[in-house]
Amino acid sequence: MKDRVVRAVCVAGMVLVASAAWAKDIFVATTGSDTDGEGTVAAPYATLTKAVSVAEKGDVIKVAGGVYEEAVVNAVEGLRIEGSYTTDFTARDLRNVRTVIKAPTASVDCYKTTGLTNVLSGIDFTGGKYGF
Repeated sequence: MKDRVVRAVCVAGMVLVASAAWAKDIFVATTGSDTDGEGTVAAPYATLTKAVSVAEKGDVIKVAGGVYEEAVVNAVEGLRIEGSYTTDFTARDLRNVRTVIKAPTASVDCYKTTGLTNVLSGIDFTGGKYGF
């Protein structure tokens, strides 16, 4: 019985490690580029919209401080989207660095999602039809 429990724990651990190995960090900064960017620290994307379009379940999108004027539609489950990073992504400063997603017009939402298991933190949403 003890042998079966140990095997079950080992298999569960391998599954967790394997799924974590496929998750990736995707970086966004106001100085980035959706055309030439790669979503890396050295070549971030310019918009959260672009980052979400290449993201997969389990990925973490790290967004540098600044104002991003866009309407984000996210259909990816299980994303973690974190704002308030410094522009070089060496630190996250929730007190002094603000990441703002601002709707481009009053008639659209600034962020819309069907991904009920997503986690968003360190981001202010403003403007638009409902603001969120």
